[in-house]
Amino acid sequence: MKDTLPFNLLNRLSSNSQSDQDFHNKVLFDEKIWIILDDEGRITFTNNRCKIELGLYEGTDIPKLNTEPDLKTLIENLNKSNYNNFNFELFIGAGDESRTYNAALETIVINKRKYYTLVLNTLENSNKLEAKISDLHHALEYGQVPVLIIDDNGKIIFATKSFEKLLELDLDVIYSNHLSSVLSWYLTNKELAEVQGAIVKGRKWSASIYLNGESDDTQVLDLELNPIANDDGSKRGFILTGHDVSAYYQKNRLIKKSEEKLRSIINSISDPLLIFKIKNDEYKYEDANFVFRQLFELGNSELFHDNLKKLIPGKFYEKLITSTNLMLKNKLNSIEFDCLGPKDRNFAAKLTFQYDSNANEDLYILSLRDITERIANEKQIKEAYKKEIQMNQLKTTFLQNMSHELRTPATAVMGYSEIMQDCLDNGDYEAIEEITKSLEGVVKRLINLFTKILEVTEIESDEVELQKVKLNCNKIVKAVYEQKLKDAKSKNIELLLSLGNMNDLIEIDWLKFEKALHYLIDNGIKYTDRGSVTISTLKEHKTVVVRVTDTGRGMNQKIIDRLLEPFVQEDEDGLTREYEGAGLGLTIAHKYVKLMGGKMEVESERKKGTQINLIFPAMNAMNKF
Repeated sequence: MKDTLPFNLLNRLSSNSQSDQDFHNKVLFDEKIWIILDDEGRITFTNNRCKIELGLYEGTDIPKLNTEPDLKTLIENLNKSNYNNFNFELFIGAGDESRTYNAALETIVINKRKYYTLVLNTLENSNKLEAKISDLHHALEYGQVPVLIIDDNGKIIFATKSFEKLLELDLDVIYSNHLSSVLSWYLTNKELAEVQGAIVKGRKWSASIYLNGESDDTQVLDLELNPIANDDGSKRGFILTGHDVSAYYQKNRLIKKSEEKLRSIINSISDPLLIFKIKNDEYKYEDANFVFRQLFELGNSELFHDNLKKLIPGKFYEKLITSTNLMLKNKLNSIEFDCLGPKDRNFAAKLTFQYDSNANEDLYILSLRDITERIANEKQIKEAYKKEIQMNQLKTTFLQNMSHELRTPATAVMGYSEIMQDCLDNGDYEAIEEITKSLEGVVKRLINLFTKILEVTEIESDEVELQKVKLNCNKIVKAVYEQKLKDAKSKNIELLLSLGNMNDLIEIDWLKFEKALHYLIDNGIKYTDRGSVTISTLKEHKTVVVRVTDTGRGMNQKIIDRLLEPFVQEDEDGLTREYEGAGLGLTIAHKYVKLMGGKMEVESERKKGTQINLIFPAMNAMNKF
């Protein structure tokens, strides 16, 4: 107060504003005695306390007072010295009526004229003030609140013992030193610059310091610097308080460690894992392990949006919603379902929920297990099983066909031999000649069957050797046509030939190509009861096509691929089927064409006939099959 009072008083006395009276009224009720003297020792102002207690008024000469030491002498000494003020004890009166005051005398200048302020305070009031200060000091110490009081220049003028103890610094290091210097052990350069700036500008400042380093047992203080201003708004000093937040800090460290541990556990799970919650009917992303984020290609920028609908594919999201609603509707603890994830991966999903007591909400946990390989293996097993069944059926069909194909000619041979024996006994040699011709046909049938079986065996064992030549296919087609005319006439059907006028060559094995044509035309004649079988050649784009078309019974288009396998016929029962044969002709033709670099296409419809195209690249074309 002694530093600011003269300045304030000077402003009040030298002003003519309405606030003068307000100031005067405030002084009237002050507990202290106020006296202002001019340079001649006359009183120019006193407050009510002075008038009542000492009987001094404006205009009174100060020597009227009986004081020890003498006031006039003190004023003269103050003028001669280099000091502007000093404090002392003043005795007023004599004998039993004397009183002792704590006095403060100070020089002020108003309009280039010296004045002197004399403030008197009774020992009783001083003792009360000291008691209040002592009580405040004890309260601060008892409350264990670390407090520093700093002057307007940033120097520490007071520190509680708790602060001294926390900082572990000697008194001479704390007192009269700048705050930034005392805190330099605990603040960064940036923080030191901030606190220095706050002191200069009279602003608030706050920071946290770690007294034992950032360890598990460290003590953490939240420092808060607040400025103290005078009545006119000028800065007077600062109060720095420290609040022990160690428990809060430790709790946060434990929570952080727990979160890091949970994160480590989640990321150690090899299966994709997602944690989400439902808020306002929206599915919100809460957390996910690294495998899930990698699978769904979620970066930090995507996770900024917590709406699951924006993070995961639509079909996967819809499946998740449906399954969650089903679990909630039926009050299930968990639910399992299969779903299709990114990159066409199949997953077995399990959805559970966990109540979060801290947030007072349910967290839903989705774990995914990749079953793509398992489904693929199951599919392969099913296909293998289906193929095994087909192979068993094929084996049965083969045995039936072979039984039929072998038993029929064998029975015929036995019958013919008995007839021939009777003819020999009777000398009927003409009948023997006819039977011999019939027997020749039966033997040819057997030889043809064995030939086809050997060809299939050779093809399946990759032992076929091709001798390719470049030629015009019309010559071979015409030769086969002429060979098959007799067979067609025997069934009263037409065998037609239509050769395209072309000079394109194809590269084939002559014999294998001829055999393939034989088998296809044989089948056409065999399965056609009326109508015709047509053989034609033509040029289509960069290929040469040999086409065999019949108007026969036709085949089921859905099972044509199966009919291309050995020993398979549309009528699987070898004992009751309508047509003879081992079911090898179509298979051998297909495999020969494929080996020669061609392609065989079969189009058929029941009761309307069949069309088979043998397609080969023309020699001037680069087509490959």
